[in-house]
Amino acid sequence: MSEWQTIDMAPKDGSVVLLYQPFGQWRGNRSGQQIITTGYWHQPGNPTVAGFWCSAVTFIYRPTHWMPLPDPPKER
Repeated sequence: MSEWQTIDMAPKDGSVVLLYQPFGQWRGNRSGQQIITTGYWHQPGNPTVAGFWCSAVTFIYRPTHWMPLPDPPKER
């Protein structure tokens, strides 16, 4: 598996990647949890809502790192 890379190097072509957000960086996250989840860059017609989206929290406010997804398990 690849190493974590800074978010400025993340693909912005819709590819699904792993995203990391440190403690206390999610808007509305009062518990200050860190988040590691899959997500992708999404930029609709309104550039003010462009950002990384995922199914776990809908919108990742300030991810700091990313890495490619690992290969899926080999079938037996």
